[in-house]
Amino acid sequence: MENEKLIREKILEIAKLNVYLWQNGGAVACPVEFERLLPLQAELLSKFGLPAYRKFCELFNYMKMPRKQTIDKTINQLHKYAQEYLSKEVLTREQFLEASIHSAMSANDVMIELGINPHIFTTFVYHRILINKKESVAKVLKILDFVNKDELLNNIGIISYYKKTAPEYKSAEKALKAVEIPYLKEYLTYIRKLNRIQSQPKTTQDENSHEVPF
Repeated sequence: MENEKLIREKILEIAKLNVYLWQNGGAVACPVEFERLLPLQAELLSKFGLPAYRKFCELFNYMKMPRKQTIDKTINQLHKYAQEYLSKEVLTREQFLEASIHSAMSANDVMIELGINPHIFTTFVYHRILINKKESVAKVLKILDFVNKDELLNNIGIISYYKKTAPEYKSAEKALKAVEIPYLKEYLTYIRKLNRIQSQPKTTQDENSHEVPF
């Protein structure tokens, strides 16, 4: 089948990038390759009706180029996941967000399902505002939709990690002051504290942890 041939070619393309990342220090060391990988995974998963959840993307975490038998197993697992995912009850975005509070889903996967960029700010809003019940589910969804713009999130990223003396910081800060983003002040207090913690010498336990401490 032509369609199956294209899927196999796409899996090999993704595998090549994943192997390269594995051998060369991962996403931090190879950001360009990592940025190429993400849309390729999302595009392939969409052919099966699947979102780019971490669980699904992990199917492509090859440490060496896969043989035909391994690719067969990957495709079979994709079909299995698709059947399970597409058979679930259809919820509104608000119902889904409400249900996610009591589920084991990661904030990253929740954002993807909602069509929201899984940025550290949107993840902060999920954990600190929604989970802590500072706002209603409907209000949190409005905040997430409001901030879900590349320019806004890019500027928030800049003032999160750039030095205040950097020209980019001043430009981003000015742009954000023109827009009233709910909980931005609380977020900046949190992220600056987190930056200070992460700049301190790490213990063995810290080095083994990959979670953002919300």
